[in-house]
Amino acid sequence: MASNLESIQEGILTYLGTNLAQPVIEQGIPDAETVLRNKAGGIDPYIAVQFGDIQQGRAHSMIGPRGDDYILPLYFQCVGPTPAIARGVQNRLLDLFLGAKFPWAGNVRKRPGGGMFSTTNSSASTEAYMMPSSFGIVVQFE
Repeated sequence: MASNLESIQEGILTYLGTNLAQPVIEQGIPDAETVLRNKAGGIDPYIAVQFGDIQQGRAHSMIGPRGDDYILPLYFQCVGPTPAIARGVQNRLLDLFLGAKFPWAGNVRKRPGGGMFSTTNSSASTEAYMMPSSFGIVVQFE
């Protein structure tokens, strides 16, 4: 079991950073101004992660969660210069993260997500493509 939320979040970031070829950046949903660019101004594939606020676990009574179970939502934006690259990054994330095991967590559960969308600039030209994924991890605190 983990002792605090910070160690859980850092453990997830370390796991992803160690096992994925693309950089994993804690970032809000990227837009044309905040999307990461290489030195030439292009978009290299990367994953933007957002941690949600913990939610009560499924096993609870009138006095609160039983067994200190909570669900930590995770939101990912798999970013790429083309739809195929963004989708490929998301497929790799799914393959890796659905099989993840952490000592302080229950099953990594896939939550419904959206489809491919583009990031456009003020002149409506596409800057990047993003494929979102959402997960919920049951975590336990000591």
